[in-house]
Amino acid sequence: MGRKPLRLGRIEDRCKRCTTYRHRRNGLVKKLEELGTLCNAEICMISYGQSYTGDSAPTLTTFPSSPSRVSATIRRFQNCSRQEREKTTVVPLNFVEDGIRKYSQQLKLKKLENDKMQAELFPSWDPSFDTYDGRQLLQLINDLEIKSRKLEQAIAGIIYKILKIFV
Repeated sequence: MGRKPLRLGRIEDRCKRCTTYRHRRNGLVKKLEELGTLCNAEICMISYGQSYTGDSAPTLTTFPSSPSRVSATIRRFQNCSRQEREKTTVVPLNFVEDGIRKYSQQLKLKKLENDKMQAELFPSWDPSFDTYDGRQLLQLINDLEIKSRKLEQAIAGIIYKILKIFV
């Protein structure tokens, strides 16, 4: 059995809000430590949140806890060119647009594959019709239309009988 869906919204009770903030911040710090260790990545986090004390000013928390390491990571980020920063920074709108573009391309490829497969499985033109002249093709179309109408009438009759049984 899984967890209940979490309703996101501001927690009104100050004590619960502070506790939730502290627990989630600590969980995030743990994940950042793991990510940095596993991937040999230089990671930095800065957060401001309210503490249990009556201070109205939020408390500053950083990861790593060493201010010099945080400053070094921030400086390294600032020293990157604007293009390099923008390509590695996830902007929500760009993220969505990139996703739409990617899935649109995938959809086009799938449609082409589907059309190709459909053409192979259900060819729209039988090579035996290549020898027909225009009059013969028109006759074939008329014959197919007559058969199609007869089938529609037969299906309508079956549906009528089924409805008659159940109604």
